[in-house]
Amino acid sequence: MPSSKDKTIFTVLLLIAGCAGFIQEMTLYHGLDCTGAGMIFQTKETNLQNFNFFLPGVQSYKARGWWWFFSGTGFSPYITHSSYRSVPTCFNSTTPRRASSLRFAGPLESDTPALAVYDLDSASGAEIVFTTGAAHNFGFVADYAIASGTSSWTLYFTADFTGNSTCVHAGGGLVYKSATFRSAIMGCNKENESNNVTVIGNEPRFFQA
Repeated sequence: MPSSKDKTIFTVLLLIAGCAGFIQEMTLYHGLDCTGAGMIFQTKETNLQNFNFFLPGVQSYKARGWWWFFSGTGFSPYITHSSYRSVPTCFNSTTPRRASSLRFAGPLESDTPALAVYDLDSASGAEIVFTTGAAHNFGFVADYAIASGTSSWTLYFTADFTGNSTCVHAGGGLVYKSATFRSAIMGCNKENESNNVTVIGNEPRFFQA
């Protein structure tokens, strides 16, 4: 019979497994219910023109992470998004046919503590991903933010980390906040932490059914 120590170790292992991060990935399919020929994306594509040989036949897609579709190149205007999905989820949809750009939110690895900052609402327009303890000098006034990993961030209205503020906490996933801000510090209540990220990911690839 397992000892209490064994049970504790097993519980911890389950918690670690449940919180494991993953690579954000989008697969577009020519068939319904995510069947048939497909195209796999793990990159942010500012212009989908190179994939016009495939996009007109898309009838479904499978998303893991948080993926955003835009009708114009350069990630604007916004069409729709997949919502955050921690497991691969299939959607019957022809939305990708109307998209001219496509990207996932924030860093490629979902468990990376980071803050993605956007100059337009709905994760549109320019995106800057911060993985260190402080974020400022955006080059624009941010209107939208997405926190990732287990990080939390305090968003400040001014550029010098003062004034009115609000908090966004990822909680192990990807969480958004629609707010106008000019600087941010990792940690709510000004808790200071720092992390770095290694950028990885494969180029889009096609496969036959």
